[in-house]
Amino acid sequence: MVWLHGLHAVDPFEAVLAERFPLLEVRDRTVVLRSPKRMGWLLDDAGRATRRVPLALPPP
Repeated sequence: MVWLHGLHAVDPFEAVLAERFPLLEVRDRTVVLRSPKRMGWLLDDAGRATRRVPLALPPP
């Protein structure tokens, strides 16, 4: 699983993977456009959630 800033970042990311891991073969992709359960947390240096940052809801 990887989080990218947008769909435009998928091809460059896969190019880096192909360069670093020549035997790797990407066989499938799944795009999730929204993951509200995991977003909005500030992490410490160890990667643990320290506090929540409220996210604005999109307009109806």
